[in-house]
Amino acid sequence: MRAFVVPLKAGIGRIARLTHSRSVHRKLILRLALLFALLLAAIQVATIASIRKSALSFSQMRAFSVAAVVKDSLTTFMQTGVINQRDIFLEKLKHTRGLAAVRVVRGYPVIRQFGPPRANEAAVSDIERAVLQTGKMQDLLEESLDRVTYSLIIPYVPSASDAVNCFSCHKAEPGEALGAVHVTMDLTETRRNGIILMMALMMMFLSFFLAASWIIVTFLRPYTTLYKRLRHNFERMKSGDFTSDIEFKYDDEAGDVARYYVDMASQLNNTFSSIRQKILHIMGYTLEPSDNAISDTVKVVNHLVDVYNLKRVIENDISVFDIFRRIEDMIIKEHKVAKYVIYQIEPDSGTMDIVVNGALPRCKGIVHEHHSSGSERDQDASGWCHSAVRADAQSCRAVRTRSLVDSRSFSRICPHFVCPMDPHCHKGLGYFCVPIIIGGTVGAVVQVAYGEDDRAQVLQGFPFITRTISEIASAIEAKTYLAIVNRKAEEDPLTKLFNRRFLDDVAPKLLAQAVRRDTAIGVLMIDIDEFKQVNDSYGHDVGDRVLGSIAALVLRSIRDSDYAVRYGGEEIVVLLMDAEAGGAAVVAETMRARIEAEIIDLSAGPLRKTVSIGVAELPADGRTVDECIKAADVAMYCAKRRGRNRVVTSGEAAAANGHGERQVLPSIGAGASPAVPGDRESVY
Repeated sequence: MRAFVVPLKAGIGRIARLTHSRSVHRKLILRLALLFALLLAAIQVATIASIRKSALSFSQMRAFSVAAVVKDSLTTFMQTGVINQRDIFLEKLKHTRGLAAVRVVRGYPVIRQFGPPRANEAAVSDIERAVLQTGKMQDLLEESLDRVTYSLIIPYVPSASDAVNCFSCHKAEPGEALGAVHVTMDLTETRRNGIILMMALMMMFLSFFLAASWIIVTFLRPYTTLYKRLRHNFERMKSGDFTSDIEFKYDDEAGDVARYYVDMASQLNNTFSSIRQKILHIMGYTLEPSDNAISDTVKVVNHLVDVYNLKRVIENDISVFDIFRRIEDMIIKEHKVAKYVIYQIEPDSGTMDIVVNGALPRCKGIVHEHHSSGSERDQDASGWCHSAVRADAQSCRAVRTRSLVDSRSFSRICPHFVCPMDPHCHKGLGYFCVPIIIGGTVGAVVQVAYGEDDRAQVLQGFPFITRTISEIASAIEAKTYLAIVNRKAEEDPLTKLFNRRFLDDVAPKLLAQAVRRDTAIGVLMIDIDEFKQVNDSYGHDVGDRVLGSIAALVLRSIRDSDYAVRYGGEEIVVLLMDAEAGGAAVVAETMRARIEAEIIDLSAGPLRKTVSIGVAELPADGRTVDECIKAADVAMYCAKRRGRNRVVTSGEAAAANGHGERQVLPSIGAGASPAVPGDRESVY
């Protein structure tokens, strides 16, 4: 059983797979086969039913004929007195073609009148007894593998209206059967002929099916080949390949489809290529084409949209530094660059300052800097550029040439790139530096480095990075000029310090930052000692020069994060951010000593000047910047009273006022000089 079930399951599975096949040939052949199978089954069923019905009808008709002959013959035998010859007659009758057996069954009235029947005339089956009892005809079809028989049991019911009146001899009631004739017909040959006919029909249908399948497959082969090529070409279209290899020779609807497809593919290829080239021309760079024209075009269009959106965003940014942060975000998020730094060129000093540092490590090794004299001296390297470049922007190749610097063109194209020269730093690094032109000169440089691990990623984004920077350079230039204008508006033209307007604007913000970070702000009030005498003795030109020199010394004494403001006349206010307790006084003393030691060369001879400095701290000496400036101002006047050229803290000034103005307290400053009459602060 298992040997039969396993192949059956395999065959059913194969048929199911063929039914779900995507081949047009297979689908059509399977449907045609199913149609022919259904038609053949219907014809076979109809044929079998027809043959069966015809055979039974013919057999029944012949059985009636045999029964009628037997009835008439037995009646004649009875009338002539030779009824005892009936067995010989019945035996000869059996040789009739198609007649398997014929037997006379004696009925109950005859048995009552003439006695028990002979063995061959007795009712031996239920159907015979039922016919004798009911007087109704019965038939029976019996089938086996080797034989088919049809039996018809016909009752003999006498009637007074018959030609021969049977009631004259037989004592029977009307409607009673005197007997029955059991005729059995052999239908085995008829069934065999029907099977032969069905096999012939099946062979005919199979031949017709094979012929029809061959005709259909032959006719459809060019069309299915076209469909396969179309499918293959559509798959290539999805990957951006619009080349076509379709040829179709028939001039019908399929031929029109093939020609339309070839024309469409050619137009799409030309359109996408044209769009990409035009966009690249607008963007100003070339892109290495891939095998996918769609993805190349989409990539360029998306980048163009990104650049447009970026330009719209940075137009609302406040400062140039915000734009640099946008560039950083673009590098990290869009192109996943890990090694980058942005330098800003200071136009006044000519230095390159790092404004955005993309987690670049400080190289631990020593870089040997070569000099024209042939000597070498060790220099620390910070970032990816040598310290010499940081100090002098013109040493940078990108700044000097105002063009892109790419290490792919020459590995040592920039001698100041630190790591390739340093065996202790990262080896095998590539890099490119993109200058940002502002007003005809380089205002900033974006530097990107990459190693073997991220080379492919960085170089894939290289054209987009360079073009994006080029596109937003105008926004950087505008923000730079705006910053210059704003700085000019907030800068004192003589001392280059911030003016009083700047202090009024920035003070609330600085206070908020200090509160948020929980840090202190040191406040210095600086006043030049006996400055009026300089103006009176040498003139206001010399006074301006002295004021500018001292302002420059103040700037050199503080950090970039601190603020120096010309408060009024010769007074300067310094705000020291994130100051430690007592640290402001230390900075003030260092500043005082530096100014005292400075010699100002004049045409009339060298000149030294001193300053008096008052120190206060926020929040210890006031809740606002203004309150601390007032406290520092009081401390500065205290320094004036105590002899000038010294530093006095707000706490010391408060203690002095508490013990009387004339009490002399120890001060931080050294080298004090006696008060000079005529100084405007001496009248305090």
